[in-house]
Amino acid sequence: MSEVGQGVSAEIKVTPMQSGDYIADIEKAIDCIKKTGLYYSIGPMSTVVSGSLQEVLELIETLYSVLDTRCTFAIDVRLSNGCRI
Repeated sequence: MSEVGQGVSAEIKVTPMQSGDYIADIEKAIDCIKKTGLYYSIGPMSTVVSGSLQEVLELIETLYSVLDTRCTFAIDVRLSNGCRI
């Protein structure tokens, strides 16, 4: 098992609320995640990423910035330093 302080996993769920094309908005969010170089696992309801805390927080900021120009949305994030993938 990894030592405490060596990174985090984050479950991220993006929900477009007022969108002209919610599928395209979700795909854009997934593209942002893929471009990070972080380990990720895409599920039917959310995506899990793993990396340093700084990398994960930068990803969340990027998702916010990208989606803010496209639609109204909610981003749910659950962080864990004990569930690294």
